[in-house]
Order: sequence, then structure tokens, then C-alpha cells
Amino acid sequence: MKKAILALVLAGALVMSLAGCGAQPQGMAASQTVTVNGTGEVEAIPDIAILQLGVESKGATSEAARSANAEAINATVEAVKELGVAEEDVQTSNMYLRPTYGDAGNVTGYRMSVDMEITVRDISKAGEVIDAAIGSGSNTLDRFSYSISNESDLYGQALEAAVKSARLTAEKLAAADGRTVGKMISVTEYGSGVVVRENPETGGGANKARAMADTTVMAGTDTISAQVEVVFELQ
Repeated sequence: MKKAILALVLAGALVMSLAGCGAQPQGMAASQTVTVNGTGEVEAIPDIAILQLGVESKGATSEAARSANAEAINATVEAVKELGVAEEDVQTSNMYLRPTYGDAGNVTGYRMSVDMEITVRDISKAGEVIDAAIGSGSNTLDRFSYSISNESDLYGQALEAAVKSARLTAEKLAAADGRTVGKMISVTEYGSGVVVRENPETGGGANKARAMADTTVMAGTDTISAQVEVVFELQ
């Protein structure tokens, strides 16, 4: 009796298994893909200089400190405008006026500070602009950096190069298995950046201007990079 019941159970399982096979489409294979990373780079010479400088002034009264500061700021703006810097490329920020105190805690005067950011779109004049700004009254120089006017276009080129690099890697992997790469299924952009190759003659980095005794500006070369992750179909 037990053998008969076991036989019926096995027979039922076999019928269910065959039914499942019949529901699966014939000749269909699971889609196979390969996921790879790609990096693209484009080199460019910066054509814009960005100066961050300012004016700090002191006076016996708050009005005296403010007046001296305004005079130096206005003189700086006029000086750099004469060198071709547009007024909209001069921006003031971080303005403050504070009292100064003596040892006894009494107010001895006032100090006013205003920061300025000047964008020099003719990079060949960057050194002259620094000299003009300092010569006309600016007495702080906090940062000197470079930029590229068509950076977005160059980044697009770097992206294209990154995708091509990813396909090349996928083709090599596929060839190792005797297969070929088909269409691109998806792509994810996950990294970008601009790397400045420091010029040893200017000290490199963001504070180049501080190392320039003669205020000579040497832009060097920037590398714009893009990174992607791409999924390709395998054939």
C-alpha cells in the first residue's frame, strides 16, 4: 500500500515538471551583458585667471575706516578696468567693519575689510592686473587660480573618450571568450574633475601668485577627466 502511494506521488511530481517545461518559451536564452568602466581625458591650457584679493583699512572712527576702504576699492576697480577687465567681472564680498581694542579694553579705532574676486578673461594680462590692483590700494591677496572658458565643451569630449575606452575594454573581454560586443544598454557618469599640472617655476597650486616676485603668470596645463560605467550586450 505504501509503495502504491509513493508511486502516485512521484507520478504527480513528474507531470508538474513536464508542465513547467512546456510553459517555458523554446529557443530563448538569458540576456548576457558585460559591465566595464571607462576614463577619458582632455588637456587644455587655461585662458582665465581668477584673483581673490581685498582691502583692509583702519581709522580712528568707523567713518574714517569706511572712507579709506571705499577709496582703495574704487581705485582698484578703476585700475583693473583700464586693463580691460569688465565691471561685471569684479565682485565684492565678505564686507565687515569692527572696532579695535586696546589693552584696557577700550575702543582704539576701527578696521574695515572688503574682499574682491576679479576675473581676468585675458590671461596674458593677469600679472598686470595683480600689479595694478596692489598698486592702487588693495593690500591682501588670498588666492590665485585658473579656469577654462569652454570647460563644458571639453568635458563633453572627455565623456566621449570615456565611453570609447569602456567599449574597447568590453571588446577585449568579449574576445577572450570568443564573443562580440553588441549595443550599449546603459551608461552611468560617476566621476569628473579638472587636474592642474603645477608649474614648478610658479610654485604651483592655488597660491601661485604669492611665489611670483615679478608677478609673472604661467598657466601650465589642465587635464579635464570623465569617468563612466557602461553595460554592453554580449553577442
